[in-house]
Amino acid sequence: MDIEAFKKKYASTEVEKIEDVDYVEDEDGNEFQVEVTSYILKNVHNLDKLVLKVDQSDFDRLDAIISSKPELFKEILGARVGKNAEIVLARIQSPSFGIGLYRPDNEPIKISTQHRGKAISVHIYIGGPITTDMGFLASRMIGIPNISRHVLAMVSGLPEHGKFESDARHVLRSVLFDIELTYGIALESANIETLRRRSTAPRRPRRPIPKDELQLIVKPYIPELIEYYHTATRVDYAPFKFICYFHILEYFMDKSAHRLISKRIKQIMMRPDFHVNHSEHMAEAIKIFRAETEKNMTDRIKINRVISEYAHREEIKAFLERENLLDHFSKEQTLSGPKELKLQAVNLDSETPFFESLTKRIYALRCSIVHSNPDFDESKAVPFHPSAANMDLLRTEIELMKELAHKVIVNSVE
Repeated sequence: MDIEAFKKKYASTEVEKIEDVDYVEDEDGNEFQVEVTSYILKNVHNLDKLVLKVDQSDFDRLDAIISSKPELFKEILGARVGKNAEIVLARIQSPSFGIGLYRPDNEPIKISTQHRGKAISVHIYIGGPITTDMGFLASRMIGIPNISRHVLAMVSGLPEHGKFESDARHVLRSVLFDIELTYGIALESANIETLRRRSTAPRRPRRPIPKDELQLIVKPYIPELIEYYHTATRVDYAPFKFICYFHILEYFMDKSAHRLISKRIKQIMMRPDFHVNHSEHMAEAIKIFRAETEKNMTDRIKINRVISEYAHREEIKAFLERENLLDHFSKEQTLSGPKELKLQAVNLDSETPFFESLTKRIYALRCSIVHSNPDFDESKAVPFHPSAANMDLLRTEIELMKELAHKVIVNSVE
C-alpha cells in the first residue's frame, strides 16, 4: 500500500509529507547527505491518540493494525490485543540501567503472579526489535524516548470482565516495583502525556563534522549551568523540564542586580571630578544602591534583569521566526483547568515592553508549576493542571525557555 491508497482508505487521517536529510557514511568513512521522505500521521482511524512518523514501507503493516481494531488504553501507551495486554514501558533512571541485562534472541524476563484469583503471566522484553503491534506503533510514535521503544511488557491471564486496563496497570505497578527494589531495573508504564514532546516538525539537519581539525576556544562555562541544561535534556516530564531551564535563569537572579550596581558605581568613581565632588558622588552611589536593592526584592524584577542582560530581543525574535513560534508567543495563551491562567502575549516591538511581557509570561508559568504566589497582579498562581492541551502548550513554551537558557550560559562567559 502506498501513501495515496492509505489516504483514500482512511480519509480522516491528517498527513504531512516531510522532506528531510540524513547523513550516512560510505565504506571509506566519508559522510554524505541523503534525502529521506517520511509522513506525519494524525487522527489515524482507531489510533487517534497517537501521532506517528512513518515511511513508505510501513503502510501495509499499519493498515493491518488499523483493520484489527486495536483497543488502545486511555492513560498509558498500551493496548488490549486479544486476551492480552501489550504495554510500552519507560525508564525511570539513566539509560545505563539495562547494561548486562539484554538477552540473546530477545528472551524476556518472565514473571508469574496472581491477581483476583487468576494466574497472571508477565513477560518483559528489554532490548532488541519488538515485533508486536504496540512495539511497531511505539517505535514510530513521535515523542517516545528511544529507550522506551525497546522495552515492552506483555500481560496475559487478566480477567476478561471488569476494568481490563486498570487490572493491567495494577499488576504491572506491583511487579515493576518489586523488580526495581530487587534487581535495580527501574521501569514504569509509559504515560502518553509525560512522553510526548512538542514538535512534530522535521529536525533541522545537523551540520556534518568536518574532516579537518577543529579549532575551538576553551570557554570557562559555569559547570552548574551545564548540569542544569543536561538535566533538562534528560527529563521527559514537561513541568520538570521547564523548571530545570528556569534554574539557569535563577542562578543569576541575585548576581545580575549586584553586577548592575557595581557597574553604575564604577562609572561614578571614574568621573573626572570624583576627587573634587567626592561627597556628592558618594551620595549618588548610595542612592543607586538603595534603589536597586529595593527593586531587587521581587523575583519578577530579578528575572527581567537576567533576561535583559544575557538575551537580545532581535536574536530571540529571529529564533521564534526560524522555529515557526512567532505567532504562538505574540498571542495571549490560556492554560485551562479548574481556574484559567492567562499567559501574556510577548511584545516584540521594542526593548522595554519585550522584556517586561516575556518576564511576566515566564514567571506566571513558573508560579503555576510550583504553586507559589507571584508578586504581580496579572496572575494568581493558578496551579498547573497537566491536561493534554496544557502539556502541549507547555512544551511549546519550553522551546523558548531552552533558547533563553542557552543564551544565558553562552553570554555569561567572562
